[in-house]
Amino acid sequence: MKSAIFGSIRNFTSVFSFDLGRGTPRLKPKIIRGAKDYWTKSEEVDTAYKSELSNYIGHFIRAYSDGTQLHYVCLKSMETPYSIKMVEGSNHG
Repeated sequence: MKSAIFGSIRNFTSVFSFDLGRGTPRLKPKIIRGAKDYWTKSEEVDTAYKSELSNYIGHFIRAYSDGTQLHYVCLKSMETPYSIKMVEGSNHG
């Protein structure tokens, strides 16, 4: 079960992100809105990715790359935060 979960996480990152080759994290969201978002080397996710989808993917990538846990991502258009129980990034090697 655990390998299936981490396989799904790897699939998510391979579909929705790419390796820019620099910055932290090196992975960047593939989908950004030119008027709102920009790829960043080190700025916070909320500063660089203002659009909802890019912000969501940016937080997911940050947790995945840092090996930390992403407990939830709140989409601005939703009244209730969309809850992601936990994403552990430490075993994605």
